[in-house]
Amino acid sequence: MNKKILTYLTLASLVLVPSSDAFAQSKVRLKSATRFEITNELDKNPEADAVAFLAPYKQKVDSILQPVVGYSETFMKSGVDLRPESALGNFMADTFFDESERYGQKADFVILNMGGNRADIPEGVIRNGDILALAPFNNLLAFVTLKGSDVVGLFEDIAFTGGECQSRNVRLEITRDKKLRKATINGDPVDLNKEYIICTTDYMAEGNDYLEHFKKSIKKEIKNVLAREVILNYIKRLHSEGRKISAAKDGRCKLVE
Repeated sequence: MNKKILTYLTLASLVLVPSSDAFAQSKVRLKSATRFEITNELDKNPEADAVAFLAPYKQKVDSILQPVVGYSETFMKSGVDLRPESALGNFMADTFFDESERYGQKADFVILNMGGNRADIPEGVIRNGDILALAPFNNLLAFVTLKGSDVVGLFEDIAFTGGECQSRNVRLEITRDKKLRKATINGDPVDLNKEYIICTTDYMAEGNDYLEHFKKSIKKEIKNVLAREVILNYIKRLHSEGRKISAAKDGRCKLVE
């Protein structure tokens, strides 16, 4: 079932949820159940009653999901199973890296969580709904300052997870048993005494998804800007310039023996 129909069903479900009083007065009668798989087959013969029920929501939802915001030269797949590196992860990190200065802070590099990329980016037309599906959470743009020694610790955290999203100026080598072998920023080893500004999200800045060294921040600045707005504004700007987005794996995070 496509994402648009699922969105309609989500909106409709808000109307159908019974009150807490109804729950309190009800009794559980279901003793067994069977699996009902939701596939595109269900779209071939839509139920007339369901279509009629969803009709009042359709126009509003379409007005949000359907506007074209840009174009992509390539399909970019999401998923943590793509570790240690993915084209989509590279696109996300490089977008934040290139855009960071527009939000008042020039980042030394970017780290995002690969699990935060919740949907693919299609080849060709990109609609507003694609970006909402890609970044559905209301995560905010964040800048975290870490001492170099803790940056090394952060890269060790990334090695432990098997790889995350990093901007193009960071190169990591991690072993198959999830140890950090080598790390460089702009081609140089990490300066243990330098302070680095890292662009990320408020969710990651709290040390979530096992990136514990974000908790050792010297400074943390949270911007009142949604992460998906950063992505959306970037794609829209390229579109206004007649350009398409593109990304590929380039070896910025390698598995080594």
